[in-house]
Amino acid sequence: MSTSPIATEDVSVSAGAVQMVELGPDESPYFNRELSWLQFNQRVLAEACNEQYPLLERLRFLSISGSNLDEFMMIRVAGLVGQVQRGLETPSLDGRSPSQQLAAIRQKLVELSHRQQAIWRSVRDGLAGADIHIADEQRISAAAYKWLKAFFLEEILPIITPQALDPAHPFPFVQNEGMGLLFTLTRDETSEQLIEMVLIPSALPRFVRVPHRVTGCSGCCATAISRSRKRPKTLSAPSAARSSAAVGGR
Repeated sequence: MSTSPIATEDVSVSAGAVQMVELGPDESPYFNRELSWLQFNQRVLAEACNEQYPLLERLRFLSISGSNLDEFMMIRVAGLVGQVQRGLETPSLDGRSPSQQLAAIRQKLVELSHRQQAIWRSVRDGLAGADIHIADEQRISAAAYKWLKAFFLEEILPIITPQALDPAHPFPFVQNEGMGLLFTLTRDETSEQLIEMVLIPSALPRFVRVPHRVTGCSGCCATAISRSRKRPKTLSAPSAARSSAAVGGR
């Protein structure tokens, strides 16, 4: 075994590695792992824009991008949140701290979410042209609405419970990949605004096919959870809530 001192070039390489960590995110020659993953998911989403693909194939790529995003939030983002909560500031290879990575991820997620919704609207219009409809109360007939209302009252209402979100009530437990609806309510007596959450049991189907005997066509399905019951006039439009540790079915 040699006992000669470490060569000068070895020392300079080590010093260079230390200096690399100190570079700012915009100066680093490395890609950030998390942001690179989001760029990969954008490429998956780009496949859903390819009008040369059949409509259902484009829908499948859109679904894959959503599934990928669920996993990203559950594993990658949850890991970074845990580092921030523990006060860890160890930079990534490209020089970003966990909190800086979360800020950059949030910006990319907003862009990605808007793009997903725009692509979904395009695909939905194409599906409607092929007589495949995701219907609401403005799209379905009176007979289909009556059937959906009965389905809601008999199959869904008995197993859901609205829960208030305020300082007097702890935030309800949302299971992994769980889904819920958030409502803003206003008390008639005091005009006080309340937020209610309805967790959707995982056993319920995401979509309900209205029977052919009711609609007279075979290509219509509708959401029976958020639209089948008449809304109070003080109730705002519901928004879907997803558990990130855990934003339902694909």
